[in-house]
Amino acid sequence: MNTAVISSFCAQTEPGQLFPAELERFHRIELYVFMRETAELLLRSAEFPLTYTPDKTALDLLSEAADPDNRPTNGKKPAEAVADVIAVQLGNRKVVAFATYLPEISRHSEACIEKAKRALQFLVRIARMLHEKHHHPIRVIEIVGGSKVDGVWYGETGSESEFIVNRLPMKAAVDRLLNNLEEVAVEAAKPTSIALALELEPGPLFTIGGKKSLAYLCEQISRHPMPEVRSTIGLNLDVPHWAFLSDITPAWINGRPLIKDRICNAHICDHFSAGHFGDVPPPSFRDESEFKIWLRFLSEHFRSETGDHGLPYSQSVSCELECLRNTDQVMEAFTTLETWRREVELD
Repeated sequence: MNTAVISSFCAQTEPGQLFPAELERFHRIELYVFMRETAELLLRSAEFPLTYTPDKTALDLLSEAADPDNRPTNGKKPAEAVADVIAVQLGNRKVVAFATYLPEISRHSEACIEKAKRALQFLVRIARMLHEKHHHPIRVIEIVGGSKVDGVWYGETGSESEFIVNRLPMKAAVDRLLNNLEEVAVEAAKPTSIALALELEPGPLFTIGGKKSLAYLCEQISRHPMPEVRSTIGLNLDVPHWAFLSDITPAWINGRPLIKDRICNAHICDHFSAGHFGDVPPPSFRDESEFKIWLRFLSEHFRSETGDHGLPYSQSVSCELECLRNTDQVMEAFTTLETWRREVELD
């Protein structure tokens, strides 16, 4: 198992450089794809003939770049053009996985869902090109599962105004998510296959919000009629989300092989147990022993390159450190976790 760092490209770097110089010391990156500004910079560098107006989001740009009518003017295939730019920008650093934030995949708007499908299919092709042409180890894309919300309504009660939220039942929300991912899974299952690692976000409004929805998701994947779904859709084990906010333990996972076999990527950090307000370097709130339990579990789990259904594993645990004040804290967290990882593997 390897230790990596999650990072995005940065728009506030030297002209012509998209990657923060402060992170040159890290050689394995789980790349966040993409912030709005860097999506535009990358697609411009890859010579996509798009209209880059300020009102367009990163999702808009990615879905438009996936359109066959918007091929790069340099004659390259769309995914190849983007992968080439990423490879040049990263230099000798290697991408172990993509991290994404496209909750539109489970929105109640069909237009949003279709955009998210096209964007995710495009990211799958970019990941495959990075792996095949540039020899990056990436075989996994982390994906958020979105929410159960199925509509928001404005209402009034006497002199009071309020918003009413329609919330899907858990099973209906999970079924909707899997249905929306079917076309993405077909693309992901092509050689070289790419795993789609779904994230558990603790809370009552999230599609995958706790133990029950996690178990139901894996049951539905295991019995899904499409082999592409069974062989590509997995889980991202976010240690604080699973352990600190959802009361999941390695023993609980070991007793549920349908869940265990689906774990194909992992994130780790520390944060306050009452809610997720920002990440901090471990051990800030939790003891060292609580992290080593999980590092030992992941180290043993990632000895295999694939799961029972051929699901690719990243064999990496990535430091996810949102909202930190500076890169020194990133280095502090990475050094601590790398030391602990080596210690548990020597036990």
